[in-house]
Amino acid sequence: MNITISYNKIKGRIKKKEWVVTTEETASGIMNNDRIAMNNLYSRIYGKSSVKNKKIIIVKINNKKEVGKTNGRIKGSIHQDSIS
Repeated sequence: MNITISYNKIKGRIKKKEWVVTTEETASGIMNNDRIAMNNLYSRIYGKSSVKNKKIIIVKINNKKEVGKTNGRIKGSIHQDSIS
């Protein structure tokens, strides 16, 4: 899915379009429940830089594309299902 994110860099807030693979449907769901997708975004945006305030906010979801199926998530599980 293609998303619009907002993050901090040296000169202030920057908006950028990025892509992410997730099983979540909403922007808040991705930020709260999908640690793998957020860690991938952190590494793509910040890399090895030493920014103190590493915050990424998903502003909106631009479009979705189904790339696979999942067996569903067990309620209360913190692990992500693999995409088959």
